[in-house]
Amino acid sequence: MNTSEPPPIDPSQLPRSKANWSRTIGIIALIFGSLGFLGALASPFTFLVAKHSMKTLESQGADPDRIADYVDRLGGLTVYSAIGLGILGVLLALGGFKLIKRRPVASILLHVWAALKIVLGSYLQYRNWSLVKLQLDIQNSATGISESAAQITEKITTVIVGVASVGGILWMLALPVFLLIWLSRRKIKAEIREW
Repeated sequence: MNTSEPPPIDPSQLPRSKANWSRTIGIIALIFGSLGFLGALASPFTFLVAKHSMKTLESQGADPDRIADYVDRLGGLTVYSAIGLGILGVLLALGGFKLIKRRPVASILLHVWAALKIVLGSYLQYRNWSLVKLQLDIQNSATGISESAAQITEKITTVIVGVASVGGILWMLALPVFLLIWLSRRKIKAEIREW
């Protein structure tokens, strides 16, 4: 029986293992980026639906000047939102694609996307919040409910919209914050430099 030890193994001769994180995160980024871009393309259609519903409220007695103000503000927000979210969607999808291909530029693209997403997403959340108040006032004026009922409705809606906004902000921040933290880890940076 041969009891000799096997020859020593040179670590440089071992096959390098490819970490799966780049593929997994890349696919997630590619999917979310594509959906974000498609959502940006759908923005004009959602604006048309909102505009139509405001015309319905006008026929029910809502103030036409306030409706015109709302539609103008919503139209401007829709344009900014569509352009901004479209660019962000392309940037995220491209970063995801480059991450799947293990290209170092993916880290730069995803860092830029994360920073822009946090800034633009926060701004859009704020603008949406201000429009909800105006929309609520218009709806209350169209329904002809009493002042006390309108105040109760406004308080309830403010709480619901507030909770939904906090949830929306947390959801909006989840992926950008995760990517900023993940891509800033020493181990991950070192791996990206080897690509």
